[in-house]
Amino acid sequence: MRIGSKRVIVACHYVRHRTDTFRVPRYSAKMLHDLITDNRDLLLEKSAHISDLNGAHTTAQIASLGHVSVFLDQLTDTLRAEHGIDNAPTTMRGKIHGPPPAVKMSYSAATHGRELRESHLTIAEVVRNYGSLCQAITGYALETNAPINTAEFKTLNWCLDEGIAQAVVAFTTPAPPDVNALNAARLKQDSRLDEFALMTYHIERISNAVSAMRSGKVGFDGATAAVLDQSLNSLRKLVAQEVDQLF
Repeated sequence: MRIGSKRVIVACHYVRHRTDTFRVPRYSAKMLHDLITDNRDLLLEKSAHISDLNGAHTTAQIASLGHVSVFLDQLTDTLRAEHGIDNAPTTMRGKIHGPPPAVKMSYSAATHGRELRESHLTIAEVVRNYGSLCQAITGYALETNAPINTAEFKTLNWCLDEGIAQAVVAFTTPAPPDVNALNAARLKQDSRLDEFALMTYHIERISNAVSAMRSGKVGFDGATAAVLDQSLNSLRKLVAQEVDQLF
């Protein structure tokens, strides 16, 4: 009977050992922002992999997509401010300097949306870029059995919705005109108008000089001829400049 009891005890130890060995590890972080902070690079790597599943991107486009990391950092700050200010570093405890993290997050998402547009990505890729970040966070939380309470999950969803909205609005809004470029174009146009006015002036002088010569009252070697020669040379230079600007 004692032998049988020993066998049962040994068997129980063996089963418990196997269960402990193959049990899925439970993440020890207390809050969602801890999970993101401790696994930032891994989450960005997972997000980038999901974003790039449906097609190849250029190096510049991959870099632009990777700038969602700024949004992730500000998402973390927002979660910490909303749900874990007591766990924040000492310098942040009690108050947050500058604009609230959510405001910074919205601004950076808009900036990122404009950058993605300039990188010639599609609006679908903009949405996927932020959606893949959400998928990476929630997927890793499930993998590690990390707890996400309802309040944190609502904040996460709100931040991602706000980020997507700001990025899409910025992506679809035409870029404001370049003031310097407009001024340069206006100056160039004014310069050309001045050149055309100068051409008209020399043409009038040439016409008047030719008319005077035809009347027979002035000769070909006098002051009128000199005016004619000067205006012809000036007109030739102006025409050459206009031709150079066309090619």
